[in-house]
Amino acid sequence: MKTRIYYHFKKSIKGRIKYMKQMEDYFTYKELYKQTEYKLLFRLPLTTLMLWLINLPTNILNYFYYLKDRRDYERAVVDVEIMRKYIDEEDKKEKLNRLKQEYSELIDEVTPYLAKSNKHLHKDNNDKYH
Repeated sequence: MKTRIYYHFKKSIKGRIKYMKQMEDYFTYKELYKQTEYKLLFRLPLTTLMLWLINLPTNILNYFYYLKDRRDYERAVVDVEIMRKYIDEEDKKEKLNRLKQEYSELIDEVTPYLAKSNKHLHKDNNDKYH
């Protein structure tokens, strides 16, 4: 029987994968934005540098937010790996328990036949040598 955390992890993985896809889109947008800024720097160097200097404190703060977003993304990736590992281990345990149960049922069915055939063989062997 699976625990509640197993199902919670399954649901959480779906949510984190959705978050990771959104963050990948965000990072792609940020890269495109950087390319735009570089092109503007070459087309309008004086204006772009002046705006960059005026907005330097805000740009530094935005860079820290970007670093935090990167870390959160990487944490989500690690979380998904750990949860998937837990889910796989639980699935393996359940499969192993099911196989053990099927095997024990098979043994229970076959044991009476084996006992009969062993008694018969054992009796014949004793008669031969005594």
